[in-house]
Amino acid sequence: MSFSKAEAVISDSSSSSDSEASSEEDEEEVPIVDYHLVEADDVCRVVSTEEVTAVKITKDKLLVGTCKGSIYAFDGRGKLVGMWTSHTAAVTCIDTDYTERYVASSSEDASVCVVSLKINSGRIIAHTDLSINSHRSVVFGGEDYKLVLTKRGTLFNNNSILHSGEGTITRIKWMNSMIAWTNLKGMK
Repeated sequence: MSFSKAEAVISDSSSSSDSEASSEEDEEEVPIVDYHLVEADDVCRVVSTEEVTAVKITKDKLLVGTCKGSIYAFDGRGKLVGMWTSHTAAVTCIDTDYTERYVASSSEDASVCVVSLKINSGRIIAHTDLSINSHRSVVFGGEDYKLVLTKRGTLFNNNSILHSGEGTITRIKWMNSMIAWTNLKGMK
């Protein structure tokens, strides 16, 4: 994928003479900004129907999070290559790992989701619901087949494994003293 180059020359006319300016013009101008104008129908359709709340630009993808909890992946030309709904409220942040293989997103519904872009676009790898209560506890789970409760202590955090060994934790809900989750064996 190649991007167009925007070039700009910044000159301070008060400190340079005309001869210096003409010699600078003879030199090759250095590109300052890389940009790519996206006018694809797929991108226009998404941004005209849903409010965009988060954006991440990678080497070859544009990731857009919306107020409805959906994430759209577009290629460099603006063609839709993936879409998934991982959240029930507005997406607040989108990021990728350094290989750009996984996309992590967070939402106003206090959930965090990790999705693989390479294996099966939109397949949830790990989904973590965060609930910070008066005891500042957090429950999370994912690809390591464990459901973990973290309680914040005075000097350090205390992690307790609540459940393990039945496959990837794909969804967690926590209300008061009850925690529900799903994995390969079903819902607990």
